Amino acid sequence: MGLPVVTPDEMKAIDRIAIEDVGIPGHVLMENAGRGAFSVIEELTGSVVGKRALVFSGRGNNGGDGFVVARYLHTRAADVTVYLLAKKPDVSGDARTYMEVAEKLAIEVVEVTHEKQIVDIEKDLEDADIIVDALFGTGFKGEVNGIARAVIELLNESAAFIISIDIPSGVSGADGSAGDISVEADATATMCLPKIGLVLYPGRAQCGQIWLVDIGTPPSIIHDRDIGALLVDDFDLLSILPWTPPDAHKGTCGRALVIAGSRGMTGAAALTSLSALRAGAGLVFLGIPATLNSILEEKVTEVITRPLPDAGSGAFAATALDEIVPLLDQVDALALGPGLSTHPETAALVRSLTEHLTLPAVIDADGLNNLASSSELLKGHENLVITPHPGELARLLGTTIDDIQRNRIDAARSTARDLGVVVLLKGAPTVVAAPSGPAWINTTGNPGLASGGTGDVLTGIIAGLLARGLEADEAAVAAAYLHGLAADLAACEGSEDSLIAGDVLDQLPQTFARFHRLLEGEREDSVGQEEIDARMRPSWIHPILE
Repeated sequence: MGLPVVTPDEMKAIDRIAIEDVGIPGHVLMENAGRGAFSVIEELTGSVVGKRALVFSGRGNNGGDGFVVARYLHTRAADVTVYLLAKKPDVSGDARTYMEVAEKLAIEVVEVTHEKQIVDIEKDLEDADIIVDALFGTGFKGEVNGIARAVIELLNESAAFIISIDIPSGVSGADGSAGDISVEADATATMCLPKIGLVLYPGRAQCGQIWLVDIGTPPSIIHDRDIGALLVDDFDLLSILPWTPPDAHKGTCGRALVIAGSRGMTGAAALTSLSALRAGAGLVFLGIPATLNSILEEKVTEVITRPLPDAGSGAFAATALDEIVPLLDQVDALALGPGLSTHPETAALVRSLTEHLTLPAVIDADGLNNLASSSELLKGHENLVITPHPGELARLLGTTIDDIQRNRIDAARSTARDLGVVVLLKGAPTVVAAPSGPAWINTTGNPGLASGGTGDVLTGIIAGLLARGLEADEAAVAAAYLHGLAADLAACEGSEDSLIAGDVLDQLPQTFARFHRLLEGEREDSVGQEEIDARMRPSWIHPILE
């Protein structure tokens, strides 16, 4: 389940097994890579006959793929020149073999070793239709300097179609980091599996469309590997989401308790509790400071409100614990945090309530902020989801936002292992990690989610799914996907720029209906596993066409 996303080291290990253990020659994998990349070019640009194509190659395997692409362009009657940013004797292995083949076919291979050659390249680029970026591979780290920097600057100024081989040059395949310059590709043909650097920003923004190239790696090798990250898509949700039986009633669909809100933040309480209902919970109780109860009774008529002790300023009093604990015995899941405030009394309540947790729960926003100096209270709670954005996670761990953003997948996985809870790290992309197993990278959502209140909707969806019986990791993965998809549907009806949390909430019925239709389609059409595998890929990752 899930499309694996690999680090460069994981991909190297898969290639090594294919070559050494299975016996597939390395040059066969390189040939398949180049042929597949050429197929992407034809798919996206049409016939290459008579077109001017420039291939920019390095001396390694990435450059070798470029030489294969150059040969296919040549045999399909394109006018091809390869610019090699190295000396020909420095090219070795399979890459050297394919360079020599290109030269025997009279494909011009130009060594680029002096800055003065940049002028010639600049002039050649004026007439280029297609640019193939095969300079650096997925193992690149650091900054682009020297001649390569000057070349990439020219490529990015060109009006030609740019395709990068495996990853845009200048982007790290390990974490998506890039210096102040990297290739800005229109498309990226990546080999076998997507790389981490293609799905994490800023690398993701440099890739254009991402096309997967089947290079002949046996699927059994991939399935046998302990891959660290997976992409989520529709068919993952079909295996996770609970489906309501025809004889269901509100008592069998789960009950959720939401502890949220403070003066000025009643919207957070409303959005969270209504989202829990929209996610299918049969009953939702909303604990709210008593002085705000009348407001919420009007805002959320489908929710059962529970006025709780108020510290006198529209915030929860610490003594609210005495009334909340009995409520926990009446519900199946808890959502704690949205709009709570960091009032000292409320902070004391959050810490005490966290210690009393025994049922599935999600803690978000001020729930986490009030635990910033007491993160140890989270440890040991089974079926607990925390949903920080990078700032909240940085406060919780006593680190910086830059440390979190440097590699979102590693940050989520290490936090989940250290605290023993499920971590949903919000952002682009959202990452879900459990204490063990791979991380899940969400593939839905858009920039419109950068709007106040959308996180409260997410928390409510998680609470609703927990109440319906999903495990914490399942609820987090499903909620992130549904939340992002609802935002995508809302953006289709309006605009990302004007998206608000209420739009996401309003789209949840249509979002769930999508999966009911897919489920019925599976039942009626008996779709085979091969088609399911093709359809489960994210919309911005394309299978290579045969």
